[in-house]
Amino acid sequence: MMRFLVVRLDAVAEHRDRLRTWLADEHLPSAEAVPGLAAGAVLYEAVETPTAVRRYPSTPHFTAVFPLDPDLDPAALVSDQRFIEWWVGAMKARFFWFEQHRWVMCEQRMGPESPFAHDRILFTEVDVAPGHEADWGPWYERYHVPDALAVPNLFDGELRRFESIDVRAERFHCAARPRFLQLLPIQTGTDILESTRAPEFLALAADTQASWGGALTFLSTICERVPTV
Repeated sequence: MMRFLVVRLDAVAEHRDRLRTWLADEHLPSAEAVPGLAAGAVLYEAVETPTAVRRYPSTPHFTAVFPLDPDLDPAALVSDQRFIEWWVGAMKARFFWFEQHRWVMCEQRMGPESPFAHDRILFTEVDVAPGHEADWGPWYERYHVPDALAVPNLFDGELRRFESIDVRAERFHCAARPRFLQLLPIQTGTDILESTRAPEFLALAADTQASWGGALTFLSTICERVPTV
């Protein structure tokens, strides 16, 4: 089963460029030297995107996704002194450049087991009210995925769904919140504003609200991949 460490950061306005450069040129490449962090880390930057239905915000500004060694227990990874030194060093390096950050470890429940290779994505965090969490995955895969793929010229066929896991160690605690994450690749060259005017997209958005109502809180951002060293 594929597991990931997902880190989301908001930058101080005057240091956004500096944080982007450090993430792309230093932080993600340094992860390859940490036992238990697999190769293939990717960095995305959110882009404010208005549509006919909603405005996708530009925050969190950055999303870094680190693949984990599938054969290693996440608790063993974060207990390793080499991980701790990497993690603490990263905190110290970016301390004056960010406003807030959060992280989650998750397992991929749906989608291809292949490296991320998408230039633009719709990234969504989801929390579901207690008592409804077991229903989210089956509903998402049975209804939401086919409806999303039916929107003309918007998403490609490699949608991924993740479920957060609670990881505890002596010097690291990662709670399972947000509970679910979704990554929907956006087709190359698509006009997002035009595609989100389509009746199929309006039906997709309306069905989610109608099906889940007050049981659902979510945050969706449209992100572009940042090249890394």
